[in-house]
Amino acid sequence: MLLGCTPTSVGDAEKKKNVAWLEGNASPEAIAALGRLADGDKAAQDALANASKATASNAKMDGGAGGLDVDLAIWGGVERNASWATDMTKTLLADKFRMDEMASAMKRGAPQLKTFVPDLDAALSNGCGISCGAAIASIDDPAATTAITKRLEDGKTRDSICFGIGTAEATKAARDVFMKEPATARDAVQCGGAAVAMATRDDAALAWLAQTAEPGLLRGVHTMPCARQVPLWSKVLTSRDHGTFGALVGALEDSVQQCPKELDATLAGALGTDVDSQTLVLASLGSSNARELKMTCAAAPAAAQRVTAILARANARDFAARCTK
Repeated sequence: MLLGCTPTSVGDAEKKKNVAWLEGNASPEAIAALGRLADGDKAAQDALANASKATASNAKMDGGAGGLDVDLAIWGGVERNASWATDMTKTLLADKFRMDEMASAMKRGAPQLKTFVPDLDAALSNGCGISCGAAIASIDDPAATTAITKRLEDGKTRDSICFGIGTAEATKAARDVFMKEPATARDAVQCGGAAVAMATRDDAALAWLAQTAEPGLLRGVHTMPCARQVPLWSKVLTSRDHGTFGALVGALEDSVQQCPKELDATLAGALGTDVDSQTLVLASLGSSNARELKMTCAAAPAAAQRVTAILARANARDFAARCTK
């Protein structure tokens, strides 16, 4: 009879509310079941707390469950509006050894995230990384916008929050803060990647990056799809302050290498305009494959006659010569 009462599966154990069996099994599925039982069972809550401690420092339980499995079970409780899960999430976000993993389990954009804005903000200031940045950047709430602004202005948290702003789940408000802050608030490695990621998905961000963003943020635009690079460089050449053109040569050269055929018409058109645009384009053609730039090749001889600067003229003649080979 006793053997007949022993659960035969995780589903059976959950149905029988056998917390001890689930805790002893400790598979990812068993931990998820404990999370569901915890809504009405203090023993299941305690079992999850024990599992959280057992999976510290990336340890695995005997059944294969790890810390993220525990955190996902807890987050499931948050989404069911269970108070135990909210309390446990706050506790883990305050733990410097568990905060990143807990933040990884928090569903981006979920309405329940608003509850944890202060906790995520504090976690970031205490060393939480990109997981916290991604979580808070996905929260559509004025308190989150305020926290994002603060984290951008703090050099210690700038990389983490920039990463978050660059994710697909980041809110429009997060992107707007990123673009409106002074350049000093974007002075971190991840901020360049965020700018490019934003411009890849968002037309307003593309226009900002092309026209007014600091030149250093354009270093990675060659990683964008060619269909996005064409309007970006068109806007650069027609709308950006020409005083920044000298700092854009490397970025444009990388784009020409990546998307020569797609950018051909844009480059050729620029060679027939003002001297600054001509100089920028000619300087960016040094490592290009001339055979893929037919329209630019056709425009190069006339550009060589028009430009007066020695280096620009030399660049034009060198490119024109390569076009005939």
